[in-house]
Amino acid sequence: MTPLKTFSKNLVLSATIGLGFFSCSTSKSRPTRLLIYASAALRAADRAGGERKAPDAYRKAESAYWKAKTQYQLKQYEEAARAAIEARRFAEMAEIEAETRGAAASQGEFY
Repeated sequence: MTPLKTFSKNLVLSATIGLGFFSCSTSKSRPTRLLIYASAALRAADRAGGERKAPDAYRKAESAYWKAKTQYQLKQYEEAARAAIEARRFAEMAEIEAETRGAAASQGEFY
């Protein structure tokens, strides 16, 4: 092989490897599971009566969830992950608050 062919072959190989590393390092993982967990927590809060019994936490959960979905669609995965975690946290708070108020109401106590 001539030196020029060897150089060309090495250049193509280096470029291919370099592009492979670049694409791996720039791709961010999609927070799909976080969105699923947030959605499940929101459904649980809804079933517990969170919209009625814990409206503040429930509204914050819904708002954060829709922000997460929007950011996900825009491929802003880090922001989507943060919003999904926040949505899950508020949804769990709404569920707990709704269940607590429901139990207290059934025992004759009111908040």
